[in-house]
Amino acid sequence: MSCRTAVWLTHRNPYGRETGGAERAVRETCWGMVRGGWKVVVFTCGSQGEGGPIERSGLDLVTCSSWSGLHLSLPMFLREHADASIIIEDLAHVVPFGAEKFTKLPGVVAFRHLHRRTLPGQVSLPPRLLLSGLERAYPMIYKNWPIVAPSSSALSDLVTLGFPRERIHIIEYGVDTDLFNPGRLTPKPSLVHFAGLRPYKRPEHALVVLRILTALGQDVDLYLVGVGPSAASLARAAQKFGIADRVHFTGRLSDEQLARLVGSAWVHLQPAIAEGWGLTVDEAAAAGVPTVAYDVPGLRDAVIPGVTGQLVPDNRPDAMAEAVRRILADRSVWTDRCRRAVYTHSWKSVSAHWAEYLASLLDNK
Repeated sequence: MSCRTAVWLTHRNPYGRETGGAERAVRETCWGMVRGGWKVVVFTCGSQGEGGPIERSGLDLVTCSSWSGLHLSLPMFLREHADASIIIEDLAHVVPFGAEKFTKLPGVVAFRHLHRRTLPGQVSLPPRLLLSGLERAYPMIYKNWPIVAPSSSALSDLVTLGFPRERIHIIEYGVDTDLFNPGRLTPKPSLVHFAGLRPYKRPEHALVVLRILTALGQDVDLYLVGVGPSAASLARAAQKFGIADRVHFTGRLSDEQLARLVGSAWVHLQPAIAEGWGLTVDEAAAAGVPTVAYDVPGLRDAVIPGVTGQLVPDNRPDAMAEAVRRILADRSVWTDRCRRAVYTHSWKSVSAHWAEYLASLLDNK
C-alpha cells in the first residue's frame, strides 16, 4: 500500500512557543503517525521553522503569519494538496476553517471542548457572543465529516450541539511516561499548577488554596508555571494574601524543566473551568503526583478518584484545600498508584488509534 498523507489544519503552531495541551496532542499524534508510515502535513500559524525544522522525515510544517492569512489561503492550500488522503480540521481554538466546503477529500474534525465556558475573562462580550454563535453553528458547517473527541464530556458537548452520536469517535490523549517520571520530592510539601496563567484556568484558586492551608498551619509552597495575562494580578494577590514568600513564579519552562518540577511536587492543582481532557492530570500522574481538580467537564474524565487524585465540587477552593490536606497526610501511597494508572496511556498507542481510525474511513469510502 502506498504511503497515505494526512493534512492537519490547526491555528496554533504545535512547534511554537505558545503551546498547550491541544498543541502537544497534535505534535505527538502527528509524529506517531509518521513513525507508523504516514506522511503528515501540518498547516498552521507562526514563522517558518518556529520550534522545529520545516520538514522532518515525513512531517511537513507549512505556516502562515496570521490567522487571517491562514483562512484566506486555505482554499489554495487545499488545491495544492488535492492528492492528500484525508484532512483533519482541528477546532482547538473555536474559529472553524470549514474545510469541508473547500475540498472533495474525506475529512475529520478534531474537537476539544466547548469554548463558551472558557471565553469569559478572555474576550469582551461582542466577540464572545460571536464565537459562541460559531460553536452553535458547527452542525451546519460540518454536515458530513465525522468528529473525534478526547473524552465523554466532549462527546456530550457535541451531542448537545446537535451532532448525532454515531458521527462521534473518542480518542483520548496520551502521556509521555519517559519524560514525566517521579523525582525527589521537595523537602517541604509543594503544590504545582501548570495549566497556564489564564482566567479560565483559574490559577487564582491555587493561591486561595495555599492561603487556606497556611492559615491551618501547613508549611507549603506553590509553584505557578508559565506565562499569561493573569500573571501580574496573581503576583498582587499573593502579596495581598501575605503568602508571596511561598509562591514561586517559574515563567515558561522547557519540557524537561517542567517534568523535573512536576516530579518533585507533592500535589498538582487543576482548578480550570473546563478542559477537553485534562492532559496535565495524566502528566502529573506519570510523575507519580496526584491531582486535586474541580468536578468539571474534561477533568472529571481525566481524574480517577482515589487513584490519580481527587475531584471536589466546582468553585470550592475550601474543598480543594481539604482534599490537599488529606493527600499530604498520606502522600507516600499515591506515587505508585498514579504511575500505574497511566503507564499504558502512551502517545504511541494514541497515534496508532488515530491512524487506524483514519485508515478505516478511507477503506470504507
